Amino acid sequence: MELRKLKTRHVEAEGFQAGTQGVDPDAQLNEIDSSFARLKERVRQEATDRIKQLEAMIETLKRRLLDAEERWSDLQIQTDGMSPAIVLPSCAVAIALLVVFGEAVFLAPVMDALGIADPTSQIIFASVIVMVTSGLVKVSKRQLLSHAEQTNSDYSDENEDAKRTRTAFGGYLKATLVCFLTIVSLTFVFFLGWWRAEQMIFAASLQRAGAWKQFLSNNPGLTRAVVVLLTTGLPIFVAIVFEWGLDEMRLAWEWRKARFQTHRFAKRLNAAEKKLESENEALNSRLLELDKTCDEWKGGYQHHHALGKQIGAWKTPLWRVILKITAVLFVIAAVCFLLDPYLSSYIPSDSARVFVYALVTLGLGGLYAAHSIKAWDRPNARQLSRQRATIWREPPATVIATIPEESNGKKQMPPAVHSAVHLRNGEALPAQ
Repeated sequence: MELRKLKTRHVEAEGFQAGTQGVDPDAQLNEIDSSFARLKERVRQEATDRIKQLEAMIETLKRRLLDAEERWSDLQIQTDGMSPAIVLPSCAVAIALLVVFGEAVFLAPVMDALGIADPTSQIIFASVIVMVTSGLVKVSKRQLLSHAEQTNSDYSDENEDAKRTRTAFGGYLKATLVCFLTIVSLTFVFFLGWWRAEQMIFAASLQRAGAWKQFLSNNPGLTRAVVVLLTTGLPIFVAIVFEWGLDEMRLAWEWRKARFQTHRFAKRLNAAEKKLESENEALNSRLLELDKTCDEWKGGYQHHHALGKQIGAWKTPLWRVILKITAVLFVIAAVCFLLDPYLSSYIPSDSARVFVYALVTLGLGGLYAAHSIKAWDRPNARQLSRQRATIWREPPATVIATIPEESNGKKQMPPAVHSAVHLRNGEALPAQ
């Protein structure tokens, strides 16, 4: 049963009708209780879906907030509680990229010997060589560090018997491969720098005269050493600086991301908890409102049941019903008379119009008469409540001022008291 259907019920009229007929009110009161119980259960079911969704959201947000706080705490421990810098790592990454470009420009003339004549292509290819070399150095460094950490953890975790029987072939093979890659990358850069130095010395020897030719001719070993160290050291510098800059930038990003997630999840959790609280309060308020409405209905029903049992209902005399039916017939006939000038143009015959008027009057009047006779003979709860009997009370007599007993030589008589009468079914009955 919906609340709108409950509101359309006339409980007071039903209680009055049950009282006039001598019906026990317990059955109707139990029906009212069951109706409101079903309605309260439906209200709980409708609110349960929203409440469960909010509770699930709150649990999820709590877990996410806990993870974010733990992550942020770890990052704060790494940064000693301070906000990690982002400008210096960005500058380091930019400097590393500039070093890659500078060494690419320095090695670009070597690309002529490889058949690359376009200057732009030479710079691009040299940049690729420098970045690949730096990448190999970086990967070799990481592999060596990870292998050392894994070896330490294996020896710290395993017992003495496992240490004796453990095979280190896989670890040694991995370390050997990493060292081989590192040596290959550095050897490649070494010979590339040597090639560049020999190219510089050869280009200087082709000159006829000059200080640069004399300097390179007198110091060929120094030239080779400087160029080789430069071409070998710059990729290592790029690998170290670029890795440090990226790690610091990643740390700064993760730190700020964890802080943002912590504040965001805390804000969303607070909003979800408030919304859940408001949903629970709305549910409790709704249930309390239904309880109060149920009590009001039951109280109104009991009151009007007792009223109907005490005074009963008064049946309208038949002559009033007949008078109403006659009045309605006259009203319908009057309406037909007023519409006659307008209908005469459509129905010229007077007898035809009179016949139509008679049919309309008798038809509508008959319907109203049937409805009125049915309401008079078997009234419903509302009609019976409107026809309740009336207890008429006469107003109390006016209090007369006390007159002295010997004022006029006669004893003062008490004022007359009019007894109340009950009017039921048109008859006056003395009140008990």
